[in-house]
Order: sequence, then C-alpha cells, then structure tokens
Amino acid sequence: MSLQPKGLPSVPERTAAVARSAFPKGSLPIRVRDRLAEVFADEPYADAFGVRGAPGMSPAVLSLVTVLQFAENLTDRQAAAMAVRAIDWKYAIGAELTDTGFDHTVLTRFRARLAEHAERTEIFLGQLGTTRKTERTRLHADYDRALRVVDEIDAASTMDEESA
Repeated sequence: MSLQPKGLPSVPERTAAVARSAFPKGSLPIRVRDRLAEVFADEPYADAFGVRGAPGMSPAVLSLVTVLQFAENLTDRQAAAMAVRAIDWKYAIGAELTDTGFDHTVLTRFRARLAEHAERTEIFLGQLGTTRKTERTRLHADYDRALRVVDEIDAASTMDEESA
C-alpha cells in the first residue's frame, strides 16, 4: 500500500446538497468536517506508508472515520457500513452518494499501521484531543448561550407577571 497525500477530498456537490437537506441543523459528522477538516491531513502519516504499490485509502479519511467511530461507539464493521449508508458520514469523508465504501478490515489494518509507527499514533491522538477540545469548547458555548436565553425568558416572565 502506498500513500499519495491528498488529505480529505472535497465534498461532492450532490452529497453536500442532500446532506444539508437531510440535516438542516447539521450533525456530528457534518460539524466535524466543517469545523475540523484541517486537522485531518495525510502528510503526518507519510512515514507509515510506502511510496510504491497500489494507493491505499487516505489516512486523513481513515482518521476521520476512526474519530466518528469512536464518537458513536461503533465496531469496525458498523463504521464501514456507516460510510456507505449514512449521508452525513459520506459528507464528512467527501464521498459521492454512490460510493460503495470500503471493507471494515481497512480500519483494523490502519490502526495496526499506527501501532507500528508510534509517532503517527501520537499525531493521531493529538488530533483526537483537538477534536474533543474543540467540541467541548463548542458545547460550553452552546450551554452558556442556552443559560442566557433561559435567564432572559425568566426575566421577561417576571416582568410580565409584575405588570399584570
């Protein structure tokens, strides 16, 4: 297996249109792709892959699938199935709607390659940490915003009751 660094492919127009229609408020895979795409790159994995042989799947795509797999607590087989049938996952990995996906054993081999190249694993774990930190920051901001809205509603309700 060889690596020709490309990073995450761009999201095909049809995939984007269908995903945005199906998930108008977004979903975790869509948010991860939109907010963290730059975290998923092929270059940090260059040493773990050869330069000869048939091109393998992009480590950036496999890293993103692994993050989504971890977030949704899925097996390799379930994660590979999601990459085929879930529109938001197709959006996240930049796949065409008709893409037939990959065999679940690709994820096992990818993790084995990470284990063989410990420095790549550290990079990947750093990506997971960045993902978690970014999502945690977003969730805190959403929580703070929700508290402010609740406070404003309470204040408005109190004013209505006092004026009545």
